Amino acid sequence: MYNVIYKRLNESSSYDIAEGNEDAIERLGEIDIFDLKKKGYIKVKASDIIKVCADGIYKMMRDYPYLYQFMAKCKPMYIPVWPSEITDTMCVDDRNNLWMNCNFVYNECKMDSNRVFGILFHEMFHVFFEHLLRFNEMYPKEMFAGGLEGARRKANMKANICMDYEVNASMVEDGIVDAGFFKRMNCLYKKEYTGMTWEEIMKKVGDKEYKDWLANNGYSLDDLEMKVLEAIEKASKVLLDPDAGDEEKRYARKELQKTLDDLLGKESKGDKKSIQDELEELAESKLGDIGDLKMDMEDIIDDLYKNPAGMSDEELDKTLRDIDKMMDDIEENAEEVSNQFNKSSDDVHDDAEKARESLKKAMEKIKEGGLTKEEKEDLIDKAKDDLEDIISDEIEKDKLKKKREERDAKKAAERKERFKKNHPFRRMIVVLNNFIELQTIDLVS
Repeated sequence: MYNVIYKRLNESSSYDIAEGNEDAIERLGEIDIFDLKKKGYIKVKASDIIKVCADGIYKMMRDYPYLYQFMAKCKPMYIPVWPSEITDTMCVDDRNNLWMNCNFVYNECKMDSNRVFGILFHEMFHVFFEHLLRFNEMYPKEMFAGGLEGARRKANMKANICMDYEVNASMVEDGIVDAGFFKRMNCLYKKEYTGMTWEEIMKKVGDKEYKDWLANNGYSLDDLEMKVLEAIEKASKVLLDPDAGDEEKRYARKELQKTLDDLLGKESKGDKKSIQDELEELAESKLGDIGDLKMDMEDIIDDLYKNPAGMSDEELDKTLRDIDKMMDDIEENAEEVSNQFNKSSDDVHDDAEKARESLKKAMEKIKEGGLTKEEKEDLIDKAKDDLEDIISDEIEKDKLKKKREERDAKKAAERKERFKKNHPFRRMIVVLNNFIELQTIDLVS
């Protein structure tokens, strides 16, 4: 088992270093490396691993100065743990971090700077070809909001396979390494993909290569994986089409969500409902039959498809305008709403104004950032409560009040328990409590 200190380093802000973490890793002295041949952990000097990587980087700088400038933007970041949450090999990210797993350098690269050079060059080509940018243009994160992150990872994996083929074929064609290098490193290479972009490879043989890669790496594969990706790609054609209308995009998103729910199973949230869920239910209630209210609610649902924390100022402004429009329409139709839900017109106005304020407050506060998870939950719960009140008369509100008090009491108890468990002085408090208890017993006796 690797040292707990390394694991902590892997998960802490020690990786958030402006110039890379080489010094921090070197200060560790020795690193626990899992030797694949010996099937056990051994001690390896951190400085030896850093030297091998530095030699590989120097070879790139010396022999390919023009291309090296793309690598020079990257911060060298060493990962001393295996398996790692970031990568078990090498990779680059959209923050210009060049991640190098020390176990990979020892085992697969065999502490050989030429092998490190080849792999680093491969990573540099991902930067040179702007693969992350091109992937995000094809599959923007907004497409995968609302619990679809697993689907995005599948799309990313398929794209990355095709990107590797593009990079490796380019490296062989340019004489940077020979074709045998990728066979020795167990990497993807096919001569027939020379001159093709990863988008062309994916369009032509992406499904086949993805299936083959999964099978070759010991993953069981059925049609589910491919159906998920097909659903994403079908939706993306509409969602990324500048000529597609709002209705068309809304339908594409709903179809994507429905297909993924059918394929992957809808995750049970228990009593937890999002604001989108609340609005969906309102849209299907009698409220949705009044005026333009169903359309108003669908506009807000579309806005909230992107989390408020990730909204631009323009997107937030649109959401707030759509909230205002919905509440204005409720108030304009107050008499009809009051008849439908057995309440007075004044109550409809009051409930609409409360919901307007709590919804807008939630959106603005979440966009500002700096909130704890609990504070976000409280804002969202308040907004959901006020939305629910719009279609509730006094009798229903009394029932809801009890339900909400139970929910809030449960939340408060859970938070209190978490606070006690995680408080920095917890041990001292336990000792003091025990001491006081002993003193009390002593006094009683």
